[in-house]
Amino acid sequence: PDASLYDSIKKNLESIESDLIWHDPEASTVFSDESSLVQNLKIRQKRHFLELREKMKCELPREIISKCEEFINNFRREHMPNNFRNT
Repeated sequence: PDASLYDSIKKNLESIESDLIWHDPEASTVFSDESSLVQNLKIRQKRHFLELREKMKCELPREIISKCEEFINNFRREHMPNNFRNT
């Protein structure tokens, strides 16, 4: 584990006000790459954080990819209900 990364994140978390509302990204405890918490990390810490993010990604099963591709290939605008059209 990278102790300095965790210490830095902990310090940044301590500086966040506690009166958050659900719109605040910090309230969800999900840290995006664009969050100030991640942006304030030092270069090495940010790189380590992003490496951990990459390790959490999963591959979609081939069946799901095939269904998505099939949908795109077979999609016809005329089959879409009028209320779904963006004209």
